[in-house]
Amino acid sequence: MKKSSGLLEKFIGPASASTSSQGSFYSDKDNVTAAELALTYHTVKHNLSYNSMDCTVKLNKIIYVNSSTATSIRLARTKMEALVTEVLGPYALQNVIDDLNSNNLYFCLQTDASNKKNIKLFPLVVQYFTAKNGIQSKLIDFYENSNESADGMFHAIEKSIEQCKLSFSNISGLSADNTNANFGINHSLFTNIRDLVPDLIKGNCHAHIVHNCMKHAMNFLSYDIENIILKIYAHFSHSAVRREELKKFIESVDGDFHELKRHVGTRWLSLLPCIDTILLNWRAIRNYFVSLGEDCPMIIQNLLLLNTSDNHDLIDVYFNFCSHILNVFTKTVKFLEGNNITILDVYNIMHNLRKELMKRKEDLFFGYETGKKIKQIEMSSPEVSQKIHRNFILFLDKALMYLDKWFDFNQTNWLFSLSNINLNSDVEYQHFSHLVETLKLQKLNINMDDLYEEVSLLKELYAQFIILKIFWNYLHHRSGKNFFKVVMIS
Repeated sequence: MKKSSGLLEKFIGPASASTSSQGSFYSDKDNVTAAELALTYHTVKHNLSYNSMDCTVKLNKIIYVNSSTATSIRLARTKMEALVTEVLGPYALQNVIDDLNSNNLYFCLQTDASNKKNIKLFPLVVQYFTAKNGIQSKLIDFYENSNESADGMFHAIEKSIEQCKLSFSNISGLSADNTNANFGINHSLFTNIRDLVPDLIKGNCHAHIVHNCMKHAMNFLSYDIENIILKIYAHFSHSAVRREELKKFIESVDGDFHELKRHVGTRWLSLLPCIDTILLNWRAIRNYFVSLGEDCPMIIQNLLLLNTSDNHDLIDVYFNFCSHILNVFTKTVKFLEGNNITILDVYNIMHNLRKELMKRKEDLFFGYETGKKIKQIEMSSPEVSQKIHRNFILFLDKALMYLDKWFDFNQTNWLFSLSNINLNSDVEYQHFSHLVETLKLQKLNINMDDLYEEVSLLKELYAQFIILKIFWNYLHHRSGKNFFKVVMIS
């Protein structure tokens, strides 16, 4: 634990006396201390600045002038920082440590690297489950480490685990980014921890797999859509004159101006909004670049096919295809990043993505708008339309191959075993017993006979819950006013 700086003793004062004559005084002082801690917690909870809260405290003394507590609060930046680092922080951390150690809980380690200029920072999070509070994700350390090698990261984590008095034997899994340093087969952070925890579960980032799958497949499109977006944005982003000229072209086609969005390659969800925004004003944007003639940058002329004799706007077709297909990938990433899903849902989410891509390949469905534009091209140039079809099928093939390479869709995958107990289907004892064997949970000393009885009870209660849920939905839609009146009075 960090050694106290002595600031708290300076601000809060000595411990309360036990004499009755001072009881009222120290009761008021305790109220002030509690208020200061509450304001400090409020500041951290809502990510407010210390300076803004310094001003708020002074304002509260004016607003609540009749409150002895408000007028007695002394909470400037220095004191608030001391309360965070020396009271609230250690208290919150100790609660997590006590929760894990007193109940001998298993937990998953989560870490990642973050750059702040030339500083490499690593958060260390533990995720665990309690029957009382459900899934808990708690930050136990945040440290600087310039050594991002497998051994460097392992030694830093080992040091944090020892400082928190936690045990490697209680680590059930590792969750991190999909880099070789984290999950390489021969030597990585995962293999280093697995040497101490033989049954360690790999929890790599599936949202990253989906993003990389999309990026990989887009490399096989005939036209570089991502580069086109970057060049169009760069052309207008630093010139107010060009922006106003574009507005005039949009007005000429009776459209509404939409501010172009910036695409950042490392931001997983930024590409689709950029494409959709360009599509809203595509006709005007293309007309603008055509009007520039020889003054149009050559790279944009080549990217938008402005210097070809072909009358087909193929870039528009590819933009519409990307808008349609990226929506499938974006929806999957949002599901994986959502707060309402657990590891029980991951297999089904990835399986549904694969199924949607395969269905589009079988049906040759590339989006409604894309299909309309391909049919228009087919009327005059069947060979061009066939070439587009082949290119879009190649995109889907490459995406499916990438998914199959980086995610195991076989039923031997432990994620598949977990998907059987997500309560979206019938609860069966066989699913639980198979899961115990797959994840080697015998070390938990599970009584399999008692587990059978518990699963049977869960199955019975779950069936009753489904019936009750259907009943309540029926009453709600049938406006069972009289029934609800009786319930409210009861």
